[in-house]
Amino acid sequence: MLEFEWDNKKNKSNIEKHKLPFELAKYVFECGNFERYIDDKKQYNETRYIGFGELENILFCVSYTIRKNKIRIISFRRARQKELDKVRAKK
Repeated sequence: MLEFEWDNKKNKSNIEKHKLPFELAKYVFECGNFERYIDDKKQYNETRYIGFGELENILFCVSYTIRKNKIRIISFRRARQKELDKVRAKK
């Protein structure tokens, strides 16, 4: 079973900005069509990932890392149109 964690202040900020709590992001990992890529847009002190998965026919994007065998969620939002087009083109 996957274990998740996040910063509560970051979760609150994500709810204000994207109207989505990190709690829902857990279901994206279990959706059956989850795809992930290494996030190399910036240099981080850890490996970060961008994951995409659908819930109720809506594509979501989750940014996360792995810490102490737990998935640490950094951001969660609806995928942008460009991301949606890219992911759907692979199907």
